[in-house]
Amino acid sequence: MAQMLETNSLLSLWAKKKASPAGEVRYPLLFHMLDVAMVTQELWEKSLQPGARRFFAKQLSLSEAEACSWISFWAGLHDIGKASPVFQRKSEVAKYQLESMGFVFESHVTDVPHDIITAHVFPNLVKNTLPKHNFPGDMAQSVGVFPTHVGVNRVVKE
Repeated sequence: MAQMLETNSLLSLWAKKKASPAGEVRYPLLFHMLDVAMVTQELWEKSLQPGARRFFAKQLSLSEAEACSWISFWAGLHDIGKASPVFQRKSEVAKYQLESMGFVFESHVTDVPHDIITAHVFPNLVKNTLPKHNFPGDMAQSVGVFPTHVGVNRVVKE
């Protein structure tokens, strides 16, 4: 069973960073994922045409409100690969902080892009959300991997 993270640990995982005069500023991964989910919901409600909302809802065998919620949730997961040690070690400050909380960073791990990691873990995260559907793998590529990556299918299957 997966171990639950404490709030401080969870908020120590970062998604965006920039240098500032006071040092490195990091934006928590959780906040970034929630931002994306909320923007997706706003786009659904304010910009997506009613016919498109009906289409997606029908494809998922859900009401429009349920489809909006699930699609927003899945969109929020688009950067879950950033929770990996491979990505988190890109900030020495964050790596040190996470190590002090018990996170382990293997030195021999290959640098894999976070979106490839997302595409790999996404199907397992969503496979039980809508059990009557069999689309997590296809959705993983839509949510986590951008078409500019060469060899995505090979990497995701490994």
